[in-house]
Amino acid sequence: MTRQTADIQVSDASGYFPQSAMRETFSVAVIGAGAAGIAVAKCLRQARLDFHIFERHSDFGGVWDITAPGSPMYESAHLISSRATSSFSDYPMDARLPDYPSHRQVLAYLRSYARLHRLYDSASFGVAVTSVTSDGPRWSVHTVSGRKFTFDAVACTTGKYWDPVMPDFAEAALAEATTGCRIMHARDYKDGASLAGQRVLVVGGGNSAADIACDAAIHAAQASISVRRGYHFMPKYLLGIPTTVLADRFPAWLPFRLQQTLLASVLRGTVGSPEQFGLPKPDHGILESHPVVNSQILHHCAHGDLKVRSDVVSISGKQVSFSDGSCGVFDTVICATGYEERLPFLHDDMLPKKDGRPDLYLHMFNAEHPTLILMGMVEIDNGALPVFEACAEVIAHYLKDKALGSVHAEQLERLMHLRPRTHGNRKLLKLRRHANYVHKPDYLAQLRHLHKLFGWRTLLSLTNSDEALPDLPRVVAD
Repeated sequence: MTRQTADIQVSDASGYFPQSAMRETFSVAVIGAGAAGIAVAKCLRQARLDFHIFERHSDFGGVWDITAPGSPMYESAHLISSRATSSFSDYPMDARLPDYPSHRQVLAYLRSYARLHRLYDSASFGVAVTSVTSDGPRWSVHTVSGRKFTFDAVACTTGKYWDPVMPDFAEAALAEATTGCRIMHARDYKDGASLAGQRVLVVGGGNSAADIACDAAIHAAQASISVRRGYHFMPKYLLGIPTTVLADRFPAWLPFRLQQTLLASVLRGTVGSPEQFGLPKPDHGILESHPVVNSQILHHCAHGDLKVRSDVVSISGKQVSFSDGSCGVFDTVICATGYEERLPFLHDDMLPKKDGRPDLYLHMFNAEHPTLILMGMVEIDNGALPVFEACAEVIAHYLKDKALGSVHAEQLERLMHLRPRTHGNRKLLKLRRHANYVHKPDYLAQLRHLHKLFGWRTLLSLTNSDEALPDLPRVVAD
């Protein structure tokens, strides 16, 4: 391979990424070794970029590792998107796995993928990052041990499921020393056996709330779910096919109203309406909010194992008061009320925000600090791993261009002031959780447009075997 100069243009080097073409000092910190971090690290390796992964836990896996401190995982958790729509492109999940793998099977898959791409060679485990600070044009990564590492770019891939949000009524009850029931966030819930013999109330209407309420319906002496409004509940199979597989095949060019009409008709004919099962009538059209994919909650409501309650107003002792004027006595209240999108190792002024949420170009890039990148702080409607992989490719190409001094990096940085729609033609409820919502087909189309605009090739096409990659230099502390 001919040695290239540092000012080589990407259009001339699109078929390979020679290490000698790089500025020797260019390196990337990847903070977090979950699915997003694995995707970014894999693409950085394929792009021949120097990188190092920092992970506070003992192994790869992120939220999918139920033993990780603060993980929101629980024993009954499974993928809500099928394995067919949830695999990395170069490593499909084993066909012998169920359509909806368990959290342990997903964890094993992620670690196997990390081994496949030799990511363990570039990771430090048990190393928590306490802060990331600007160091001129570079970044300083400070760890809990007091060490400092310097990088040209930082990819923050810790995700958003670590900082729980507790509702006001729960905070008020917890402040009372006399509260008689156990009040907890869903993040701290682990298995149904812990609910045996108890009167349990689950608060929330999302996927975690539905899963935990089903656990309570099986294990608890009495189970209820409190919802503020009506929701559409999608079964995991429609017409004998995993629902998320059908969603990926749904023609994106169809007008949104027609998509709603078709899907609503199928649901009415196969599942029925939520009101039939004692749930409130949805206050919005189907596809106008993040889908709740659960085949069991309607079953438990229909059999009387799960009682539906209105919004919680207050908790006093063990008595819970609801907005419809009713009351109930409960031993345990589990609040499945979401997570705050924040990164404790970043100062608030480092990232632009809108309504308290990160406000970034394609939910990744900040025009003020283009080499400080976020990935994984999005709400994806179907199959996160392919989306993470597509995002990681864009990140790797941009950083490669940055290291090469390519004009394409400058061109992308000029785009970072834009805020293109990432939910296509969908009309979404004006909810805080939808600020960073991603409709998979439309979002992937926008990422593919960048590939076309800058002449980027898929990183997988640049190497047939990881064995062909040169050994990457280790990052050392200052």
